[in-house]
Amino acid sequence: MRSLVIVLAVVVGYVLLVIALTWAMRLKPVRHAMTRFNRRMLNPVWGGLTVKRLGLFGSITHRGRRSGKQYVTPVLVVRFVDGFVVPLPYGMHVDWFRNVMAAQQCLLVFRKHEYPVGQPQVITLKQTGHAYPWPIRWIFRAGGVNHHVLLHQRS
Repeated sequence: MRSLVIVLAVVVGYVLLVIALTWAMRLKPVRHAMTRFNRRMLNPVWGGLTVKRLGLFGSITHRGRRSGKQYVTPVLVVRFVDGFVVPLPYGMHVDWFRNVMAAQQCLLVFRKHEYPVGQPQVITLKQTGHAYPWPIRWIFRAGGVNHHVLLHQRS
């Protein structure tokens, strides 16, 4: 019984931490600091792991709008109708999203498969329906992550 209480406390603590961080992302200084940290520290590490191991994660390969340089960005991905949905927890001003919107296409690697995707379209959490598992939907709702990008699969 005691171990069940400890496990429950850890899970509740983790969920509250995720919600607090997601809510804090609404604040511009926090969002910029997290974006810089992720870009410099986490993206290089996550880039290789997401494709091979983690079910809800994938990576988007895109070209810089000004530099023309190719970038790979790890993202949370779920299948949706005729393509994929990717949340925008940092908002619509992140570089990868702006690059994809400018090019109207990118390459998505998800579950060891490559998918050419295009026609990016911003949708709300409500429009994603039940594409995300309920715990993630709940965290997004609590943290105010309402913008998502729908990437249509190209043939």
